[in-house]
Amino acid sequence: MTPTPTVNVTPTPTVNVTPTPTVNVTPTPTVNVTPTPTVNVTPTPTVNVTPTPTVNVTPTPTVNVTPTPTVNVTPTPVPPGETVDLQLYEGWNFISIPRQLSVGNDTAAAVFADVDTDGRPIYTYTPAGGFEPLGENETLMVLEGYWVYSTEETTVDLMLSTNPVRSPAVKTLSPGWNAIGYSDLTERSADNALTSVEDIWVYVVGYDAEDQSYQPALINNVTGAQGENQRLSPTEGYWLFVREDGRLAAISA
Repeated sequence: MTPTPTVNVTPTPTVNVTPTPTVNVTPTPTVNVTPTPTVNVTPTPTVNVTPTPTVNVTPTPTVNVTPTPTVNVTPTPVPPGETVDLQLYEGWNFISIPRQLSVGNDTAAAVFADVDTDGRPIYTYTPAGGFEPLGENETLMVLEGYWVYSTEETTVDLMLSTNPVRSPAVKTLSPGWNAIGYSDLTERSADNALTSVEDIWVYVVGYDAEDQSYQPALINNVTGAQGENQRLSPTEGYWLFVREDGRLAAISA
């Protein structure tokens, strides 16, 4: 792509006007370069990521399911709530996993394999380290808040675990702002969702991905439009401000 703008652009500014080469040339490489990462990046996750879930996931159910196909598999995915839709909008999305995901469908690579992130990594956040890229083979955890970029509006299917003995999730909180996830399949009030840290949380702030803007902060021990009685929603991420160290417990198994 580099020779193309050079051949087309250089003669044009040289023949027409000496002062205009910079004006005409600068945007040309910019126009040509911008799609370059898109071309290089988009196939990269597709090539690297798509085969990963296909190779790791497809054979697993085939090997485990084929011997006892309908008996073991059909009853498991059928119950309501087994698959949850995660809505992504164009731009940045602050999301979470409402319950533990099934093995083989629980990594960043598997969950976001078909999402065009425009080469941007998925981010987590800790008070100590700030924003940190999430490895594509890392498992998505309940109660964690994740930042995911999408070039278009799309829906991702979250395949929930059916393991009846999974341990309830717990997240360690540090004083200040923490990126948390909502841990249930239905809406609940902030007071109810944060009952395990009732004595230390101060504010909780959501993010409207459709509008690409933050929502008004909800305040602990306050009622009304910005009070603890307002509801938190599944698959949403939240900023939570706490006064001191604490442990946030999941409200759904």
